[in-house]
Amino acid sequence: GVVGSGCTRLGNSCEAEDRGAGVESVCAVTAVMMRVVSCFAGIGGFDLGAAQSGMVTVAHVEKDENCRRLLESKWPDAVSLPNILFAGRSSLPDCDVVCGGFPCQDLSVAGARAGLAGARSGLFYELTRVTHELQPAFLVWENVPGLLSSNKGHDFLAVLTELRRIGYSGGWRTLDAQYFGLAQRRRRVFGVCARRDIGAERCAEILSLGEGVRGHSAPSREAGQVVTSALTRGL
Repeated sequence: GVVGSGCTRLGNSCEAEDRGAGVESVCAVTAVMMRVVSCFAGIGGFDLGAAQSGMVTVAHVEKDENCRRLLESKWPDAVSLPNILFAGRSSLPDCDVVCGGFPCQDLSVAGARAGLAGARSGLFYELTRVTHELQPAFLVWENVPGLLSSNKGHDFLAVLTELRRIGYSGGWRTLDAQYFGLAQRRRRVFGVCARRDIGAERCAEILSLGEGVRGHSAPSREAGQVVTSALTRGL
């Protein structure tokens, strides 16, 4: 189900001599239940996966009132906020992971493709602001494959540049839900980024998923699906 992947090695964050302290911090984090702050939470897809992995969601940020009611019924102990513009250090608890699928409408090939300059998909910068303020060990994000080609690839470069600015580096992979038990072709780009002291190699390990999950054969790569990792070389 993997149709494209990449890993950024920004600065020296992947080099062994620079991440000794980071390895220890990861071990310390994983020794206890990891705490998750879920942005653009929707109906809790990331949160369900986190719970199945032994993590606990400590806060949701979700604009839709109906979705928020559902989240509050399933995670009654989590902080619930309606607007990411007003979420941050003062209103969110400490956490080990920030996750979020920021709005895709301006990035989808089916839309007008305003890109990160659009009012909706531009909320990516609010996700990174929250991450910068909370300083979790990891940031996990997802979006449509159109992110990779938006604005001729410059929007994806902007994503990598912004992540570097706030001190995070990592990897990304395009996965297709039909190879993970869903009877539907649904491709999404997933990114896992680690704080600089931990190092991007940890993210590469997390994203090391085998081809053909559940016995299915992954399709061959199609034009435009492969991530252009060369975008990161100048960073």
